[in-house]
Amino acid sequence: MTWRCSSCQGQNLGRHVVCQTCGSPKDESEAYEMPSDTGSAATLTDPRLLAMARAGANWRCRYCGSDQRTLDGRCGQCGSDQREGRSTDAAAPALEPRATPARRRGGLLVVVLGLALALLVVLLLCGVGLGAATGRTPARLSPAAVALRPPFHDEQATVLALRWKQEVRVERWQVLPGEGFEEAKPGEAFDVRPAGRRFHHKERVVAGYDTQSYTETEPDGFRTETYSEQEACGQDCTPRPQTCKEKCTPNKNGFATCRTECSGGGQDCRTKYCSVTKTRQVPKTKTVQKTRQVPRYADVDRDAAWFSWKIWGWKHDRTLERSGTTSATSWPDDSEVKLGQKLASGEKERSSRVGTYSLDLSSQGTRRTLDLPGPEALTLHPPESQVRIRVWDRGRIELVGR
Repeated sequence: MTWRCSSCQGQNLGRHVVCQTCGSPKDESEAYEMPSDTGSAATLTDPRLLAMARAGANWRCRYCGSDQRTLDGRCGQCGSDQREGRSTDAAAPALEPRATPARRRGGLLVVVLGLALALLVVLLLCGVGLGAATGRTPARLSPAAVALRPPFHDEQATVLALRWKQEVRVERWQVLPGEGFEEAKPGEAFDVRPAGRRFHHKERVVAGYDTQSYTETEPDGFRTETYSEQEACGQDCTPRPQTCKEKCTPNKNGFATCRTECSGGGQDCRTKYCSVTKTRQVPKTKTVQKTRQVPRYADVDRDAAWFSWKIWGWKHDRTLERSGTTSATSWPDDSEVKLGQKLASGEKERSSRVGTYSLDLSSQGTRRTLDLPGPEALTLHPPESQVRIRVWDRGRIELVGR
């Protein structure tokens, strides 16, 4: 394996615990690196190097923090005995790690990046403050702003005039005439009388037959046919090569133990098919000319009985109304409605009240009509008063306030 010196960036073989370029001892920060292609790396045969590789993991001196080999009885840097100087805590050496040039350059880079980020934040804050101070707005709305725009806008309008109309609609329960076919007659109808016959519907009937010629296919014996068919006739096999790769495990001392692992092998087989000639009986057919009778249709008018009858029901009789252009409203009085006057036996009357109320408005040079919910709203908005309205994109308007 190899390791890179943090002081001079020189690359060293794993067998060396001191940089062969600058002489700095290897410490815990300089990790061993596996070759990218372990197959091309050298395989040890020298007895001395084999003993070094198989001796076990390196030990770290607790006094100077350098890495030492298990075969060495004393630290090569400070001379401490391995039994006394061997560090039991591999993660925390007693001495502070060396402040190498690479580490000093890394710390300076962090400081520079921090100052650049702080300057960028200050410039952004200044830009936001300047935009707020100048009061500038975008010349065009973004697509998101357009999508969020409400489908209405509010306007201030002036009341030009008031209008109202109040109606009393009178219906009478009376005998009503009716007529129709049997299936349309109501169950409560009375005084039902026949009224002749009328056209009811058209019916399609057979008006005769036409002779039609056609051809038809019929069986006509069998014929012998020769054909080919694929049948299994053994196997075709091809060998499958074995795949091998090298797997290396670090010894934690600059060397790695490697072994070759293989998988696969054997063969791939598939069924082999051969072409076989066979015969079979295939049915024959013949075309025969024939004739048949095809019906001819015609539409015929059909009549049905027509009836007249009488039935009790409600029917609009009259409407009385009053209208005006002031806030004072009124309904037609009972003397005008005259419910129950001149009714025949069994007849009766009922009435309903319907009122409409509106304002004529002027807003932004446009004349508009605003419908009101009831007469009390007329008194709140006299002519020449100001109201606030909401205009929807489709033209509907509604009252927002004064």
